[in-house]
Amino acid sequence: MDRVCLRSYGRTNDYRAPCQDRFRSIKQNTIQTGFLFVALLAIFNAGGRLIAGAVSDYLGRMKTILLVCISQAIIMFLFPNFSTIAAFIVGSAIVGISYGACLSLFPATAADHWGTKNLGLNYGILFTAWGLGGVLGPILAGNVADATGSYGMAYTISAALMILAAILTLFTKAPEKELVIEPLQVRALEAEAD
Repeated sequence: MDRVCLRSYGRTNDYRAPCQDRFRSIKQNTIQTGFLFVALLAIFNAGGRLIAGAVSDYLGRMKTILLVCISQAIIMFLFPNFSTIAAFIVGSAIVGISYGACLSLFPATAADHWGTKNLGLNYGILFTAWGLGGVLGPILAGNVADATGSYGMAYTISAALMILAAILTLFTKAPEKELVIEPLQVRALEAEAD
């Protein structure tokens, strides 16, 4: 309660009105701020898809995923230290861009590695793993916060996992492509040889 509510409490029976107005205002600002962050995340998510697509065409998929993982690790290490709305907006923007980047990079990478014939199945399996992380991650973060009184350790664990993911990109290579010659191509090659 703020001081006005505390001062008026107990002196009159009319203390509820100013307190309710004050807390109604705080609740409304919280809702508006939450809406702002959701809208910004959506905008940066869409931007991240476009940016990652362009960057991956230039640098390659794995190098772009490496950059996304590194940027995520850095922001996860910094999140516990954010104390202003501006810092939180910048952090949320980077998270949104990175999330959108993964949504464009992962299906393209799955196609690069395993082809397009079974892309739906392969990407479905990949996306199921992402979904599992989306379910278990918040539960584990909540347990860490309950145990420690802060989300700081949960952010640190997330950052460490992002560093591990970044390291894995250095060792992930697309499988060698087999040269498959279709029967029509064989006939054409034989006809040229004659």
